Amino acid sequence: MSELLLSMQDLCIRTSDRSLVDGVTVEVFAGQVTAVVGNSGSGKSLSARAAMGVLDVDPGLERGELRYPSISKRDFFDGVRGKGMKAQNQLIRETKKYRGGYITYSPQSASSALNPGRTIGRQLRLAIERRPVQPIDLGEAIREVLDEVGLPARAAAALPRELSGGMAQRAA
Repeated sequence: MSELLLSMQDLCIRTSDRSLVDGVTVEVFAGQVTAVVGNSGSGKSLSARAAMGVLDVDPGLERGELRYPSISKRDFFDGVRGKGMKAQNQLIRETKKYRGGYITYSPQSASSALNPGRTIGRQLRLAIERRPVQPIDLGEAIREVLDEVGLPARAAAALPRELSGGMAQRAA
């Protein structure tokens, strides 16, 4: 069996007046494709954002468990420890050091993924710097990433609004 990368069990997310996600359970294994499907507004993106520790809903996490067994023996979130913002703040602290290097969130639209005020090269540099192993030459690493996704080297100097939709999507 493949290595378990992410375990999300019985995740529940609420606002003060309604449930947004109720009882989501997902396991992601190395070397396998995992698809999260559902109707528009069913909580797919909220669940993914919770897994990244970047949930921005108040009160937020109500219950559930979130683990990344391959990168930490600690539980990132265990619903019995707390609810709402307390649990959410714990999740933010626990996941911050792993974001970009081990875990990444790719939103549905490139415009949501890219910072409009930073060049593509700067954003790639920040992502590369979060990797556990640093390349010797960051400039060369950026050029390699751009080449891998079919973008010209000059895209590194562009702001997201200066790219076509398809180019921005590949950059993201």
